Amino acid sequence: MSEKSKRIFFKILRILGKTLAVILILLLLLVLFIRSPWGQGIIVDKAINYITNKTNTEVQIEKLFVTFDGNISLDGLYLEDTKGDTLVYSKHLEAEIPLWSIINGGAIGVDDVAWEGLKANIIRKDSVAGFNYQFLIDAFATTDTTRVNQAAADTTALQFNLGDFTFKDFDLNYFDNVGGIQARLNLKELEINMRKTDLENMSFEVGDVYLNDTKVVYKQTKPFPVSDDSSEVPMPKFSVKDLRINKVTIDYTSVPDGIAAVAELGDFETDIPQIDLQTSYVEIGDVLLNNSVVQVAMITVEKPIADKTITATAPTSVWPEFTLIVGRINLSDNIINYTLDGAQVTPGIFNTSAIAITDLNLDIENIQLKNKTFNADFNSAGFTEASGLNLKELAFNLNATDHNLDFSNLSLVLNQNTLQGAGKLTYKSLDGLIENPGSAQLNLQIPKVVADLNTVFRFQPDLRRNEYMATLSKRLLTGSLSMTGSLDALDIKPTRFNWGNQTNLSLQGSIYNATEPDKIAFNIPVYKINSIKTDLNRFLNEQELGVQLPKKVQLAGSLKGNMTKVITKSKLTTTEGSVSLNGTAGFSDAINFEGDVVATQIQLGNLMQNEMLGVLDMKLTATGSGSTLNDLDATLKATIDSLGFNDYTFKDLNLIGTFKNGAGNLASTYKDENLNMKLDASVSLDSIASAATVDLDLIGADLQALGLTGQNIKTAFTLKGYFKGVPEDYEIKSEINRGVAVYDNKAYQLGDLDIAAFVKPDTTSLDISNRILSLDLESNASPQQFLTAVQNHFKRYLDKNPTMDTIADPVLMKIRGSVHQAPILGEVFIPNLRELDTVDIAVDFDEYKRTLIADIELPYINYNGYTIDSLAIKMRSDKENMDFGLGLKELIAGPVDMQNTRLGGRVTNSMMYLDFLSMHDGEKLMHVLSKIMLEEDNIKISIDPEDFILNTKKWDINPNNSIILTESNTIFEDFIMSYKDQQIEAGNDLPGISKEHLGVSFTNFKLANIMSLLNPEESLARGKLSGQFAVEDPYTSPGMVLDLKIVDFEVVETNMGVLTATGNSIGNNGYDFDLKIKEGVADMDLTGNYTAKETAASIAMNLDLNRFDIKALENFSMGELSEASGTISGKMSLSGTTLEPKYDGDFKFNDAQFKITKLNAPFLLANEEIRVDNEAVYFNDFKIQDASSNSIIVDGEVGTKSFVNPTFDLTMKAQNFKALNSTKEDFDLVYGTVVFDADTKITGDLNLPKIELDLTMNSETDVTYVLPPSEVQIESKDGVVIFVNKENPDAILTNGEEESYTVSGFAIDATFKIEKGAKFNLIIDEQTGDNFQVSGTGDLEFDMYPNGRMTLSGRYDVTDGHYEMNLYNLVNRRFELAPDSRITWSGDPFDADLDIKAYYSVETSASGLMASQTSGADISTQMQYRQQVPFQVYININGELMKPVINFSLDIPEASRGAVGGQVYSRVQQLNQQENELNKQVFSLLVLNRFFPSSSSDGSGGGTASIARDNLNDAISDQLNVFSDKLLGNTGFDLNFGLDSYTDYQGSAPQDRTTLDIAAQKSLFDDRVVVSVGSAVDLQGSGNSENGTAPVVGNVSIEYLLTEDGRYRLRGYRRSQFENIIDGQIIVNGISLLFTREFNKFTELWQSMFPAKNEEEDETNE
Repeated sequence: MSEKSKRIFFKILRILGKTLAVILILLLLLVLFIRSPWGQGIIVDKAINYITNKTNTEVQIEKLFVTFDGNISLDGLYLEDTKGDTLVYSKHLEAEIPLWSIINGGAIGVDDVAWEGLKANIIRKDSVAGFNYQFLIDAFATTDTTRVNQAAADTTALQFNLGDFTFKDFDLNYFDNVGGIQARLNLKELEINMRKTDLENMSFEVGDVYLNDTKVVYKQTKPFPVSDDSSEVPMPKFSVKDLRINKVTIDYTSVPDGIAAVAELGDFETDIPQIDLQTSYVEIGDVLLNNSVVQVAMITVEKPIADKTITATAPTSVWPEFTLIVGRINLSDNIINYTLDGAQVTPGIFNTSAIAITDLNLDIENIQLKNKTFNADFNSAGFTEASGLNLKELAFNLNATDHNLDFSNLSLVLNQNTLQGAGKLTYKSLDGLIENPGSAQLNLQIPKVVADLNTVFRFQPDLRRNEYMATLSKRLLTGSLSMTGSLDALDIKPTRFNWGNQTNLSLQGSIYNATEPDKIAFNIPVYKINSIKTDLNRFLNEQELGVQLPKKVQLAGSLKGNMTKVITKSKLTTTEGSVSLNGTAGFSDAINFEGDVVATQIQLGNLMQNEMLGVLDMKLTATGSGSTLNDLDATLKATIDSLGFNDYTFKDLNLIGTFKNGAGNLASTYKDENLNMKLDASVSLDSIASAATVDLDLIGADLQALGLTGQNIKTAFTLKGYFKGVPEDYEIKSEINRGVAVYDNKAYQLGDLDIAAFVKPDTTSLDISNRILSLDLESNASPQQFLTAVQNHFKRYLDKNPTMDTIADPVLMKIRGSVHQAPILGEVFIPNLRELDTVDIAVDFDEYKRTLIADIELPYINYNGYTIDSLAIKMRSDKENMDFGLGLKELIAGPVDMQNTRLGGRVTNSMMYLDFLSMHDGEKLMHVLSKIMLEEDNIKISIDPEDFILNTKKWDINPNNSIILTESNTIFEDFIMSYKDQQIEAGNDLPGISKEHLGVSFTNFKLANIMSLLNPEESLARGKLSGQFAVEDPYTSPGMVLDLKIVDFEVVETNMGVLTATGNSIGNNGYDFDLKIKEGVADMDLTGNYTAKETAASIAMNLDLNRFDIKALENFSMGELSEASGTISGKMSLSGTTLEPKYDGDFKFNDAQFKITKLNAPFLLANEEIRVDNEAVYFNDFKIQDASSNSIIVDGEVGTKSFVNPTFDLTMKAQNFKALNSTKEDFDLVYGTVVFDADTKITGDLNLPKIELDLTMNSETDVTYVLPPSEVQIESKDGVVIFVNKENPDAILTNGEEESYTVSGFAIDATFKIEKGAKFNLIIDEQTGDNFQVSGTGDLEFDMYPNGRMTLSGRYDVTDGHYEMNLYNLVNRRFELAPDSRITWSGDPFDADLDIKAYYSVETSASGLMASQTSGADISTQMQYRQQVPFQVYININGELMKPVINFSLDIPEASRGAVGGQVYSRVQQLNQQENELNKQVFSLLVLNRFFPSSSSDGSGGGTASIARDNLNDAISDQLNVFSDKLLGNTGFDLNFGLDSYTDYQGSAPQDRTTLDIAAQKSLFDDRVVVSVGSAVDLQGSGNSENGTAPVVGNVSIEYLLTEDGRYRLRGYRRSQFENIIDGQIIVNGISLLFTREFNKFTELWQSMFPAKNEEEDETNE
């Protein structure tokens, strides 16, 4: 290079160097300028001015520092919007941005950003003005419109290098009214460490992220607009080394979606190794969330229904196309609250609209979703929900693949519920499982199941109202479950669930189509349910149901079917019988059923708690089908094989029914010896209103045999009934016609009974018409409505501010009724109803007028001697007042005798005035005026001091007295009443009592003041009462405190002396008690204490009976005991509780003597003791002595563990014990003497006593029983005419059955012996003198078995007796019992063999008997038969006891059989063979004491004319004989007259004749010689006209008794007698030797004639 060139080059270099130096200096100065505060200030000012000028807004920058290497530091940046509001404010921003890399076109780097105190407000109120930052865009927007040719865009992705970011104290506010967005960020601290940012590949790597104390609020008030951008968004992938969040609150609200959520994150920590959304790969490390609260509140929002266009989409797999791996999720102490539509959390009820979860803990690890496989290990989970749900434990291992779902090690504890087990579901694929779930195979094994139904109530609270579910929830349900098979056919292995220890369910079977509820089916070949009574009682209230449940119950059988059909074969077996069901039921579109029900040995009596019911055996067969009741076709057949009712058994009762198209007939017939009935019913089934017509023909029913009545009542009637409707709207008509009741063989007409009822929502009508009861009820409302109206009517008077509302449909009601006396009412159905006057009932109610008028009048009633006279109940009410009254004229019931007593009152203005008045003999006996009022919720009672009378005396009472009843207390105020020195005060502040109490104090109060009300004439109790009585804590734990004393104490006019009673509190709810009775007939001390408790008070007391005078029993027994003396003493201790007391003591009788008045037999308990305790009453050689010191000795005990059914273990022995020694004056029904020996053993219990008895009635016994007049009247009704139904002899009404009395429930083994001489007398009618007496001997064996069967064997031989009767009050006859009469039993007590003879002795002329034979005979012959001959009229009773055969016979005593040459006796024997003639003669002898003359062959009359004439002759003869007896007296000379009138046909014409027979007789020489003379004197007509007058002494006889007994006699005689037609009347003289001997059989005659020979034969036989 040349020198010039070099100079030029160096010159250029110098120029360039200088230029570069200048540039460098300028750059250096520029850098120094920019780096200097002055330079920074100039730049800042310029920038502020520029922006201010461009935007016309205020801009402030406190400090700005920028370096050439990219470091920027900005403090105090303030930028306002056009309205002067803060747009942006930044306190401090520092960032490192490498500028050189940017200048070189490299990546944009942002490192170490630290930004603090940023506040920004982005606001858009409308779409016109836009956002509040819009002015910035508008200010810096270019205005150059020159088109520039753009080069091709560089598609190279912008590179970013991000470093560490630290943000603090950010407050960002975003409000977009147009978009409906409100957002705010309050950021306390955020640290982000960015490791890699690759926007081109959307890949980000984040190191540590830390967010602390931050609140984010986002509110969306308008729905987002639908975006039409369908461009795909590139998916990122990122990773986070460590993400930690602390104290962060996120508040999110979406009004269009109705969502408001607040999340307060306490501690959140996780790491994210990789989330690649491009490849759908997510991997998260451990997730930790503690102490966080999430609250979500949602509101239901109605959204418009969008137009949905269904487009075909390709099927997608259930498995997601991504991989998810999570190391562990751990949640601890978190809270989640959720509400919907403002629902509130309700304790005890889980509400899906209000969930509040606390203590949420969750631990899950090894979570992996990859390649159609999902695995997770749930280690634990738990939470507490506000409703009461408490998840204590949840753990299981889950493994799901595309072919199976397997969970194992399941352990769930929720509240008291527990599940433990495992399960596995196998399928071809998960997609296939969803499409066809039934093919999946399930293996479920749950060995432990514990279910608490209380948990179910939290989800379904309405179930708690179900009493059965509520009861079921009181115990845990435990068991196990094992199921295998496909979901279309699941097999249930033998499974058992227990509810408690005694109730369980076990089953085994299969379930089909479990995944399709509409097609589900089941087959349970074996199921069994067992339970016991105590468990069933938890579900069923025996008292409400009126049943007694069996002790054990088992339901077992099989079930098969589906949702439309069920087939079962089941059997219910209980301790009270069994019921089996074999049937089918279908319930799809049409109903169909078919089944058989068999009930066997159902103990209805035990189940229904009705002893009247017995055992039931029945069969029921039913089939039917139909879509509704209206078209139901069905058949029904029920057969009651056996039904026990009151010890009666109904057998083979059939009910047959057939229905076609909802209409059909039911028919039943039944007939046995006690019930004959036919039932026909026509039924029309209708789903709206069914109808039925019933025809019942009760042909006959023996109500006593059926156990319906205690009396022997038989009845028959026909019933026609009609029913149509539903329970709210129905019509009933019933007619009972031809009703008759037969009682005591007397027919009573029931009268027609018509019942008509008509009920509609606006009408009620009831009409009952009968001769006894008539009732008519009419109303314009339904029964429920008028009952409610009446209730409201009464409530209105008690309401202090009654609401006088307008009644839309006022109710009217009218009732008229009456009850009339009828023979059937008092004589049949209510036997003790002696008299009843007509009862009238009238009620009128008008709700509109607010009036109620009621009248009930019962003029007179007499029930078993208890009488009420003039009882009346009246009521009158209107809008203001209600007046009522109850009164009676007289009430007599035993010792009670009340007269003229009434109770009246008025209710008005929520106050009730009561007036009680009782009069006696025109004087006020008791009068009390009181007032009752409502004060708020309390009741106040006060007594008017005006005319306050007790026991006819006017008492004073404080005018301000009151008793206030509250819900928890009773308050007395100024309640003091007094009369002279008597006073009663009631209050709550008695002296000496500190606890809350109710108390009454008495001063000299006479008990007669109260007792006189019951009977002013005879006070039941007297005495003066003083002291005080109080009940402490009456509404919580009541206890008694008392200090009472009664002086001059009398009970039933017996001086009890002085009674004192004291009781005081001893602390801890304990009280001591001391009761004494002294100075009277008793000396007694009862001391001890008791402790009050809520359930039962505890007691510890001792009773010391120092003395009790037996004399007091005379008054207490109302005269049943007399001549009492001696005392009773003893001691007893009491302990335990009032519900279960324990007692032990003994009592001693000290010379206790008394006489039972009606028996007139004194008894003595000389020195006897009994002991008692909870177990028994004990007797040890306990003697009861009679007047002769003969004893009944009692040993053993009476068990008292059950007072309802005591047990016995007693022996009683007696020897010559006189139990009766009375006369008619003592007791006019039973009197006489009873003496017996006895040896008795009694065991068993009251339900089945067992008696072994050996009883001997001694010969001293002579007892008389008088039939009461009522029984005599009943007996007198028994006539000899019996009406029978010849067409149907077995008709129940007319069939007089043999009476048979059966008593069950005893086991008796008895031996009876009756000694000779024991007499039994029966006075049938005292007025007529009818009586029966029997004496004899007997040995009888009697047995009774528990079922009532009785046996009697033995014989009773009659030795003496008679029956005396008055025949129609005309004649009196006495029948003597023949000594050879007997009754023999050989088993059945009512099937005895009778052989009884009774005879009536009469002496009468045989002329009437011999009339046919003496016809045409001469007078002497006829006169032979006119002599008095003794006759015996026998009544012979043979056959069986229940079917006796009664016949008559005549006989003549053996000594008189030879009368008239034995011809009379021969005629008598002949007459005994002629029954008709015999009965006529017997009747004549019994009534007229003579024979009934029969017509003779010669035309002689006889008959009634002859009888009348003979009776007149007898009357005259009797008067002559009476006169001769008075004339001769006791001279030993007898003069007899006999007048005879008859017609003599021996002449040419009949001639009436009257003759007077005169006979004289004298006994001489100690009655060994008898001289008789006599003759007949003609008074009318003459039979001896040719021979002159008849001699006065015509017949003479002298008779000498060779032996003293008169067996051998020598007689000489002269008599006139008619010989024959040829000889006529002749005189006969002669001597005769007479031998007399009485015998019934010729063997008796020979035995008496040859006694020695008979004795030898007897000895030989021996």
